[in-house]
Amino acid sequence: MTTFKNQPFEKLYEKHAPTGTTNNPLAFLCVPGIGETRHSYRCLAPLLAAAGHTIYTADLRGSGDSSVNFTSYTVEDITADMVMLLESLNESKFVVIGNSFTAACIILLQQSNVARKIQSTVILGPFVRDPPGVGPKIFAKIAPLMFPRLYGAAMWTMYWKTLFEVLPSDFEQYKQYLKATMNEPGRLRALVKMIQASKANAGNALRSYNLPLFIGMGTNDPDFSSPVDEANDIYNSVQSSTKRIVMYNATKHYPQIDSSQQLAQDILSFIQESA
Repeated sequence: MTTFKNQPFEKLYEKHAPTGTTNNPLAFLCVPGIGETRHSYRCLAPLLAAAGHTIYTADLRGSGDSSVNFTSYTVEDITADMVMLLESLNESKFVVIGNSFTAACIILLQQSNVARKIQSTVILGPFVRDPPGVGPKIFAKIAPLMFPRLYGAAMWTMYWKTLFEVLPSDFEQYKQYLKATMNEPGRLRALVKMIQASKANAGNALRSYNLPLFIGMGTNDPDFSSPVDEANDIYNSVQSSTKRIVMYNATKHYPQIDSSQQLAQDILSFIQESA
């Protein structure tokens, strides 16, 4: 595990060396959604490494093993963290993967000076704009009441459990780890701030987005009223000349867990197309 520092704060990432070979090795940066950690990619990362690629999995500020001293947890803040990490790593070309909340960060990456280092982008269960309707606004307002220090970690893990189609074999062990980290001082505050963070800038940037884009969506994702409509709307909004939607059956909000084998194959196919 490695930290990169922007004093007095630390953000953590982990490197997975390739375990196979390829004629076109790339580096992957994988960032989780809110209320998750870099271990959200524990099923997918070994499959991509086995194909000959180097994988970096990162914790979001305030989450996992990163520090909690931050005063702000916006989409733009986390995008800036990703830019800093991409700049600091000695790699020439990246594939960047984001899940849920961090899909919005990926959309904003194109506006940064690291866009030149990005070969392809992958968004999974993506929130790339502020959702319509009053429900999400109400949820953001009441989030501090739902996730207080006293019982917030238990509330979050109860909800998080519903986002899997089939619980992975290590679910109970990982749940205990996740719950323990979220019980640490400052973690739930970070969660609430990210729930309340606006994705408006990412939504406004969609129609100018032109990096190669892979959209992976679970057909049963409960976070969207119609997952297929959301995927199609993103697909039709961006200007990417190379883009693809894959809908994963019997999959909810975490394709990297529910459908890791098929997702790995599809991503590897896509990066060949976008090379």
